[in-house]
Parts: sequence; C-alpha cells; structure tokens
Amino acid sequence: MLNLGFTHHEVSSMLGVSPSTTWRDLEALTVRFKAEAGPAYAEFVKAQVAVFELMEKSLAEGKIDHQTANSWRGIRDSISDLLGLNAPSRSVSVTVDAEEALVGYKRFRYETRFMSQEQLEQVYAFTKTLNVPPTPVRIGPPETSPLWGGEKKPLEGEVL
Repeated sequence: MLNLGFTHHEVSSMLGVSPSTTWRDLEALTVRFKAEAGPAYAEFVKAQVAVFELMEKSLAEGKIDHQTANSWRGIRDSISDLLGLNAPSRSVSVTVDAEEALVGYKRFRYETRFMSQEQLEQVYAFTKTLNVPPTPVRIGPPETSPLWGGEKKPLEGEVL
C-alpha cells in the first residue's frame, strides 16, 4: 500500500489499526526481511551505496552539476524508500506558546545578566530564605451544624 502512494495514516485507517501499530509491524517486517534475505539484502544495500558514492565522486570531480546530483539523489532516495532501505523515522512538531509562563524567568535572566557565578550563588542563597512553603490550613468541621442534632461531638483527639 505504501508503494502505491498511501501514507502511513491512510494505511492504518484501511487496516483498522493505529499508526503506531503500522510502524511497529512495518519495522518488524523489515527486520525479518533483512534476516531472511541475508547476503542478498546486504549486496542490494551495497549496490545502492555504490550509486550514492558514484554520485558523490562525479560531483566532486565536476563531471555533473549540483542540479543533476540533487535530481539523481532524489530519484535514488525514492527508490530506496520504495524498497524499504531507508529506516523509518518519526518526528513530532509542537508549537507551544510559553510567553506567559516564561515572563518571570525572562525577567530574572534580564536582571541578573551581568552577575558572576559567585553573585548568582548569593542570589540563590537569599532566594532560598524567601522561599518558605505556605502553612497548611487545617480544614475541620464547622462550629455548628444542623446534622449534629444540636450537640457537637468531638473528633478523634479533639477536646471540647
């Protein structure tokens, strides 16, 4: 299906599995193919490498121009992809708007930009004295409640 031009996501949808399952299965099949094909696969990869090295040599010697080399490389990359020679790769692109979260950090960096490491250590020591955890608030029952029937019963360890 991939050779027919379908993306991994399209193949996953057609097979009714998640894209990660498709990646894992494809990787397992590639490993199995390499193991079963053994020397024949190694020779095939060696031939592909020889073509790339020939392109590199021809470019270095000035026998072909950069455009021709790029076109040639693109064709060989496509062939390698179709034959499963290129290892699959995953990438994730994430955009995070962290401006608000970084305001304090950016100000600290700005205000301390000319300080030496020794001065920064003094700042850290001073900051440590300011950074006191808040006092925990004890949450208990209210002073009175209609649920008590007019009589407050002490909690465990509480004296009325």
